[in-house]
Amino acid sequence: MRDPSAAELLDVWEIGSAASTEAAAVALLEFAWPDPDIHALDLPIGERDRRLLELRLRLFGPRLASLMTCSSCGDVLETTFDAGDIRVADTATSPVPAAASVGGRVIPVRFPTSRDLVAIGTAPSAADARRLLAARCIARDPEHANAEEVPDDVVDAVERALAAADPGADIELEAGCPSCGSAFRSVFDIAAFLRIELDAWARRTLHEVATLAAAFGWHERDILTMSAWRRRYYVEAAS
Repeated sequence: MRDPSAAELLDVWEIGSAASTEAAAVALLEFAWPDPDIHALDLPIGERDRRLLELRLRLFGPRLASLMTCSSCGDVLETTFDAGDIRVADTATSPVPAAASVGGRVIPVRFPTSRDLVAIGTAPSAADARRLLAARCIARDPEHANAEEVPDDVVDAVERALAAADPGADIELEAGCPSCGSAFRSVFDIAAFLRIELDAWARRTLHEVATLAAAFGWHERDILTMSAWRRRYYVEAAS
């Protein structure tokens, strides 16, 4: 994995700022984690998210803070945790890593990818998205998968098989609500989480660049070669 410079990271942020979360995650991985063997769009979601989490560790450290909504009372609470709590082992990239069993029939199933998530993003409902994803994961040609032909029991079996074979694709956090006392679980989406963090970092960094350029007449490229600590010190001095 490459460690992007501040200038390079800003370039990737700018490219992904107007894109979907899936496209932004792919752009970030293509730059920071170039892989000649597989395009980032075709990485299994579990492997994609594992790489994004590793990148997050390099960029911002191991501690994460996330907002969770209680499923019982609706209160929003902040939870902090260590990246090690949600890290999973490397995911195999085999095209047929799992099998769904339905009524004695075994159906080969491949891992879903970002390409699949983009494709189901226009589905009219969550149920339609589930069915289309199952159809794509069992079809030899996912771009022409017919979701209408996939019965409910097959959709359920595909979901179970994928959850067992690729646990990193669906990370959940557990928490207890201090307001109502309920215990609940919430899905943690590292792609969306890292995008928000990167956006906050980029806006803060650009503010520092603007402040230092106005105060001292320095060029952006020179300011970005400084360490974050040094930039903050000069911003304080300029103010």
